[in-house]
Amino acid sequence: MLVIANGESRKGLRIDDLPGVKIGCNAIFRHHKVRHIVAPDKRIVKEIVSKYVNLKSGIWTRPDWKGDFGGYHNINALPGIWYTGDKKADEAFHWGAGPYAVYLATVLSKKEPINLVGFDLYGNDSKINNIFKGTDNYEPADSKAVDPRFWIYQIAKVFEHNSTREFRVFNRKDWTMPEEWNLPNVKFCELTTIKEML
Repeated sequence: MLVIANGESRKGLRIDDLPGVKIGCNAIFRHHKVRHIVAPDKRIVKEIVSKYVNLKSGIWTRPDWKGDFGGYHNINALPGIWYTGDKKADEAFHWGAGPYAVYLATVLSKKEPINLVGFDLYGNDSKINNIFKGTDNYEPADSKAVDPRFWIYQIAKVFEHNSTREFRVFNRKDWTMPEEWNLPNVKFCELTTIKEML
């Protein structure tokens, strides 16, 4: 299974040519066809249904938002967080599309490796790192980079909870994997190897 975030490292990657079931984040449908789209942001779900994307892809959003789209086909509630914690990052409302997409991959698949691409985490020269920056429902292109601490922490929780599953993080050679992700079941792979490894 391939989980696709929207970091700029994946620019030029031919997502549609890669094999396997794909889970994408938010506005990925503007460029690629994926089986599942994780969209915790209500504005993105509105855009999805306005373009009838939900007729072909499963849309996963917050349980609180699902009721707002009850009349639409293929709108699903994201699974509940499996643990309770005392940090802000432990609250389901503070989970973003990327962490939820990785979590959903563990729910929808049982054995095969889970491959992550586009999870850049860090900004580019202190500016936002997102393929869709400056477009509808996204921050302006010159916005300050998002602090990745919640994403790092939440995805580490998924890795730890699924300690018998293999996760492979594909990115550029010069990208630094967070220390929290240095776990026995998590492997860094150069983005150039993705086709041969899937």
